[in-house]
Amino acid sequence: MGREIRQKTIVILSAATNFLGTGALALAGWYGWSDYNRNAVILMVVGVVLLTLAPLAFGLFTVRTEALAAELQERARALDLFAELTHSLFNFKMAKGDDLRITLLEVDKLAHPPILKQRARCTNSGVKPAGTSTMTIHQGVAGKCYRGVGIAAASFEVEAFIEHMVDLGFTKQDAQQFERRGAYLCAPIVDSVGEVIAVLSMDAKTPNVFKPSHTEVAEWVTPFFAKYLTQPEKGENH
Repeated sequence: MGREIRQKTIVILSAATNFLGTGALALAGWYGWSDYNRNAVILMVVGVVLLTLAPLAFGLFTVRTEALAAELQERARALDLFAELTHSLFNFKMAKGDDLRITLLEVDKLAHPPILKQRARCTNSGVKPAGTSTMTIHQGVAGKCYRGVGIAAASFEVEAFIEHMVDLGFTKQDAQQFERRGAYLCAPIVDSVGEVIAVLSMDAKTPNVFKPSHTEVAEWVTPFFAKYLTQPEKGENH
């Protein structure tokens, strides 16, 4: 949708500059270009600029916009791929009934307080579209992971799920809307200066299902997510 709007805007602006450029040249002729009339000279220059340089600028803008859109799509596909790979690595020795879920939560620091929003998700049935639900950095195991800049885990009986969610900063009303889970394991994703830019969240229905080996896998995969959540340095291949 956004791409269509940009293209429509460029078409309108291009048509407008062509119209103005043609009009400027016509006025230049009316003033009398052959007599070197000052107004004619100005209008001639304006007309030439509008008819030559403006289309070139629009062309360069379009190419750059398309390249940016392609890069964003590539990053989104890569994040989905790494979410799926992480799910496969975690799910290797887990039962189907554990219902493992992998969720990538990106930090939005423009919000006050900052929020964690979904960027990628994978379940036993494969990659899923990112959900629209969010949480603040003061909520959930993911929020604890963000604030502590380190691995955060929690495990509890499903019957006590709502009470634990309230303890983790959610309201009782919010907690009642959540799917009940028994175990969480979250790992921070940091950029080149050590700032947390996202949280990799793993959860399952079964309490105490995550082992030290799962923590090692989480720490191993987070740099791959970081690469596609940050802009590459100048001159870096991507």
